[in-house]
Amino acid sequence: MKKTVLFFTLIFFSLSAVFAADGFNIKIKINDYDQKEVVLGYHYNGKQLVKDTIQRNAAGLFEYAGEEALEGGIYMVLLVPSNNYFEMLIDNDDQHFSVETSANDLAGSLKFENSKANGIFQEYSKILRSKGKEAADLRKTKETAEGAELEKTNKLLDELDKYVKSAQREMVKKYPGSLTAAIIKASWSVDIPEFTGTEDEKKQKRYEFYKGHYFDNLDFADPRLIRSPLLLSKVDSYFSNLVYKLPDSLIVEIDYIIGKAQPNKDTYQYWVTHFLNKYAKESAEIVGMDAVYVHVAHKYYCAGKTDWIDEEQRAKICKNADDFAPILIGKPAPNVRFQKENTEWMNVHDVEADFTVIYFWDPDCGHCKKSIPFVVDFHNEYASKGVKVIGVCNRRKDEKKMCWDAIKERKMDGWIHVTDPYLQGKSKYNITSNPRVFVLDKDKKIISKGIGSDQLKEVLDFHLDKLEREKLGLDGK
Repeated sequence: MKKTVLFFTLIFFSLSAVFAADGFNIKIKINDYDQKEVVLGYHYNGKQLVKDTIQRNAAGLFEYAGEEALEGGIYMVLLVPSNNYFEMLIDNDDQHFSVETSANDLAGSLKFENSKANGIFQEYSKILRSKGKEAADLRKTKETAEGAELEKTNKLLDELDKYVKSAQREMVKKYPGSLTAAIIKASWSVDIPEFTGTEDEKKQKRYEFYKGHYFDNLDFADPRLIRSPLLLSKVDSYFSNLVYKLPDSLIVEIDYIIGKAQPNKDTYQYWVTHFLNKYAKESAEIVGMDAVYVHVAHKYYCAGKTDWIDEEQRAKICKNADDFAPILIGKPAPNVRFQKENTEWMNVHDVEADFTVIYFWDPDCGHCKKSIPFVVDFHNEYASKGVKVIGVCNRRKDEKKMCWDAIKERKMDGWIHVTDPYLQGKSKYNITSNPRVFVLDKDKKIISKGIGSDQLKEVLDFHLDKLEREKLGLDGK
């Protein structure tokens, strides 16, 4: 989107549950603009969403008014058809003001009347624009600077950084509780002290300090921050760079953030909803992330701590979580009874092997036809390495003949082939589509699932190597 930026991208703001008694009234005058409407938008969850369309009135103004106050935060006034826009702050007690600008210079000619919140931010943004230009010029000089000139340029950049940080501290001190102060504090990085020890020890101490103080200046219970791109970006960066990508580690951090947001209903709702949706999506993309989804669903939704959804929605979420829960990685695989070609029955846990691969498939499944050759090749190579494959044909009792015909036709020899006549396996393993792969260890615990058949060799190589190291007492070394 082409845009004229008033607020730097380090900004982001939100909902507020506190409504002013006298509603809102915002008058917008845009010189050199002949269109009949503007679009009012806002930031939310990393996106720019439309709030309303405002028509030009008889006086040539775009007036937006209502009896119930707007949620505090950042709003965008978008010009059509250029898609240029300017942004304005709206605080809970600052919703009756006028703004004037020019379509030819939205940021440079922007003026507010009767808006303390926007006046404060304009004071701050003036500093940023001025020092931002100086910094850009110095960085350009640095590209070709050498020797003494490079040293001088770095010194000037360092002094400029110190000046901006000092100005930020002064603004926070001067306007505590303002949106501008919240923006500044949320953008602060962690100042890491010097540590002693070996290089590895110092590196670990720096990591622990940085992680432990990362959110020091961010108030998760401030509802104005919900819609800020800075907020979501900062949290995403935290999870991407500072948190181990393991369900147990992720769950601890999620509960921490939700706990910090809980004092305010809007912020609590935002983060509970955000994490449920995020890990519902990642459950389908990343092995093991369904454990995070199950945790959020069970702890917050199924425990009745989400009064913003109806019971039908809650029931669907909880059913999904209940379906996932028995087949999470690390859980014992459901010990389902399957039937062999000779009509004998066998349980999954009856199979003795260092590793067992359960491959759910269907004779008419197009993806299975492409996948089966990989499994055949895998079985032929890994059968001698303590790996067994159970092929589960998802057909009812009266359709099982087509399973055995397909097995012979596709040369799936040597596997343990079974049918699932009463579809118990399909239910217990939550098979919603074919093919579906589960990898079990010697104790029949699930160690991988949802992978493609072409990934089986890679996964088993990792676990076979790990098993060998454990036998030699080399695990963790």
